[in-house]
Amino acid sequence: DVTDLVKSKMLTFLDMRTHFSKIYLREERKKIEPRFIIESVLNAVKKAKAKRLVIDPIAPLIYGGSSEDVLYVREFLREMVFAIERVGTITTVMTSEVPTGSKMLSRFGVEEFLASGIIVLGLEEVKGGVVRVMYLRKARWAPAKPVKFIFDIEPGRGIVVKGLYSLQEVPSL
Repeated sequence: DVTDLVKSKMLTFLDMRTHFSKIYLREERKKIEPRFIIESVLNAVKKAKAKRLVIDPIAPLIYGGSSEDVLYVREFLREMVFAIERVGTITTVMTSEVPTGSKMLSRFGVEEFLASGIIVLGLEEVKGGVVRVMYLRKARWAPAKPVKFIFDIEPGRGIVVKGLYSLQEVPSL
C-alpha cells in the first residue's frame, strides 16, 4: 500500500492521460510532440524534488510511433533520456514490455541502446511448473556476470530474489 507515501509526498504519480485525451476525443491519430511529454515529466520531477523517476511502461508515451517507425521512436527516446540526464541527479528506471514469444529486449527494439543497464524479467517452464527468472543483460560501466536468478513477487515486499537459477536447485513449485 502506497497511500502513506503519497500523502507524505514521498511518492507522486504523474497521470499522462491528459496529454492524450484531446487526441482520443477528436479521434485524430497524429504524433504528439515529444518535448511536451518530456517537459511534463521534468516539471513533475523538479516540483517533487525527486531523486528517482520510474516510467512504467515507456511504450504508451511513444504515441504515434509504431514498431515500423524506428526513427521516430529512437529520436523520442534519445530526447527523453538526454533531457533526464541534463537534470543530473536523478536515478531513472524505465520499463518496457516485450511481446510474448519475442527474442527482443524491448517493445521497439531501440530502448536498450540508450539504457545504462538492462534487467530482463521472464518466466521459464521448469520441471512441469513455471518460475520467475531475472538476469542482468547489460550494465554499462560495471562488470556483470551472465547469471540468472529466481525471484518471486510477494505482497508487502515486492520483488524478492530467491537465489541463483539452477535446474538442480529450483524450489518446489
